[in-house]
Amino acid sequence: MMHAAEKRGENRKKILETQAGHMLFIVEKKAENVYDFIMVVMKEFLFFISVQVE
Repeated sequence: MMHAAEKRGENRKKILETQAGHMLFIVEKKAENVYDFIMVVMKEFLFFISVQVE
C-alpha cells in the first residue's frame, strides 16, 4: 500500500517523463544538425525550467 503523497510523486514523475519525451521529439524535428540540436535543447530546457519555477 502506497501513501497518497508517494503515489502523487510517482504520477508527477511519469508526467514529467512524458513531457520530456514530447520535448525530445519536438527538438529532434527542429534540429537540422548537431549544433542546432544542442542550441535547441538548451533553449527548450531553459524554457522548461523557467516554466517549472513560476
